[in-house]
Amino acid sequence: MMAGQALKQTVNIGVHYARSVHTAMIALSDERLRMCARTRSQRSHEVYKTRLALAGSLCLGPNNLQSGTRKSVMRIAMTESAETLQARYYEQSVLSYDSMHNASEDHEHNLALQYIEMISNAFGLRTFLDVGAGTGRGICFLRDRGKEVRGIEPVAAMIEKAELNGVPKGLLLRGSGYELPFEDEAFDAVFECGVLHHVAEPGRVVGEMVRVAKRAVFLSDSNRFGQGRQLARLTKIALYKCGLWRASRYLQTKGKMYTISDGDGLAYSYSVFDSYDQLATRMQRIWLLPTGAEPLNRRSWVHPLLTSTHVLLCAFKDTPGRSKPSTH
Repeated sequence: MMAGQALKQTVNIGVHYARSVHTAMIALSDERLRMCARTRSQRSHEVYKTRLALAGSLCLGPNNLQSGTRKSVMRIAMTESAETLQARYYEQSVLSYDSMHNASEDHEHNLALQYIEMISNAFGLRTFLDVGAGTGRGICFLRDRGKEVRGIEPVAAMIEKAELNGVPKGLLLRGSGYELPFEDEAFDAVFECGVLHHVAEPGRVVGEMVRVAKRAVFLSDSNRFGQGRQLARLTKIALYKCGLWRASRYLQTKGKMYTISDGDGLAYSYSVFDSYDQLATRMQRIWLLPTGAEPLNRRSWVHPLLTSTHVLLCAFKDTPGRSKPSTH
């Protein structure tokens, strides 16, 4: 009886939290519009208009946009897939993408790449595939350090920008993480940086990464359970463990399951811990390294699950540092 009451109370908290987040998201979107208005002189006018339209279509209420713009944006939202909307965002923001996401050395994915380099040096990982390579940050980073790296990217404009950034033509192919055009175990290691929270089915992408990886898979991505206030983090983990997270997210997003923002485009709620069980059935060892910008002096028995906004998950098909037994 007490367990049933506790579960009911957890569900009520989750629904209230989802509604509160939705209300806060609308308020934050209004603030983003005001901030964009103050800073739009620093960006091209076309990029600003596109982001404004996308934010309006998926985050803002009907009173936040002019009537004509609102109607055209709603038609786009109803007739185009999430993948198309996200691709348009990248096409329009490609010129400012690096300054927004790659400029800071302590950015979570830049830190993750440093970890990947150190691990690869320690365990002899030489060939890599970057899934969702974007403008070539991961490819350039590891190539500059003597690794052989190829990439896959669905947006042509991002590939063109990557080549301008120094990625040799032919190393970055256009394609989808859902169907990687490579043979099984084609690379020592496969990695992604901030891709899985942009796809509707991250499990399919992870499955393909495992297939083409010979020794290791690296996921550098977000961790919803380490984001927000402490009560929000506990509520999210409770909803997830009770199997109610998707229902809560459905209410929060009015059925879309994704949100859109000026800085990150279209995004789904994702945590690298969502992929833990899937990887645990295929891999021998899994390491979790916090890469978020939060202070390192936070003490917790559930670090980095409830303490880090971003995590690097390192999964190995063989035990790192242990020689494989001879087959002779």
